[in-house]
Amino acid sequence: MAICDGPPLPAAVIHHRDNYNDSTLSGAFIAVGTVDAPARVRQFHVDEGLEVRGHMIEAFLDLWKAHRDTGLILYVSDRIVRGLLREQAENYPGLIVRDVVSGARLQAAWRSARRAIDEAQAELCGPGECEFVQEERHLVIATDASKQSRGNTIGIGAANSRGNIRGNVITAGTVLEGEFAAVGSALRKWGHTADVIDVLTDCRTVATILSRDRPKPTGAGGGQRGAAVQTLNNLRRTATIRVHWVRGHDGHVLNEMAHRAAMTARRCHEMNTDNQKEFYCDFRDELQDELTGMEPAELVPGGGGCGRAAA
Repeated sequence: MAICDGPPLPAAVIHHRDNYNDSTLSGAFIAVGTVDAPARVRQFHVDEGLEVRGHMIEAFLDLWKAHRDTGLILYVSDRIVRGLLREQAENYPGLIVRDVVSGARLQAAWRSARRAIDEAQAELCGPGECEFVQEERHLVIATDASKQSRGNTIGIGAANSRGNIRGNVITAGTVLEGEFAAVGSALRKWGHTADVIDVLTDCRTVATILSRDRPKPTGAGGGQRGAAVQTLNNLRRTATIRVHWVRGHDGHVLNEMAHRAAMTARRCHEMNTDNQKEFYCDFRDELQDELTGMEPAELVPGGGGCGRAAA
């Protein structure tokens, strides 16, 4: 049995929150939270996610200077940055990168970082603007899957309340696997960008399973179900995530866009064309027009609106 007589490793969190202007990324807050000192937060003006990650890496390098001799347990709210740090592990001996916020010390650092960003945003608010900042922490995501009766190529798609569209293809035997994959993929992409997330799916089975407090990772849906459940459970440690069923092809703007994204991904793959990006650019422009003046809560069933596309 290994026995550790030394003090616990320091714990820290590097957290970011994006700012959007008319659904376009315009800046980001990056906070470094630790247990033993007040969190430090900085605001940056950026126009793409790559710039945000660059600033997060710079924040890590500054943090590491103070902890290279002691080691560090670290959570970074960007999955790609976490992966980059793991790839460079030999350069940072003693660094332990976590995928979830667990343990009292890391959770305290997480709360400190989030609180620092809350306070920084509040200082920038003018009269009547703080509600808008709070709403940006609420994200609504719709997902869908598309499969022909023959074949095992499934298109998966997602659209969110910020006007973003994404899609991909997987290989699986049932459309249910695709529905789970669509939810899991969307949450891995956007799950760390908001404190409250509502996920909309037109698959009753997926909605029923994932809306439970402790969804089972095994059963119908196979490995894609397990991956979606794991992602959901990890994110629920630090965010509120609710899963809802919506009727498909019934005019809900996000559901319609998720369906089109999934179908386009599948068809482009099956026809071996390279114009998927062009379709998605058009979809994004159309979606952003539809979302103009609409609050995220209006897109959620029972949230005060129907989220329908314009007739």
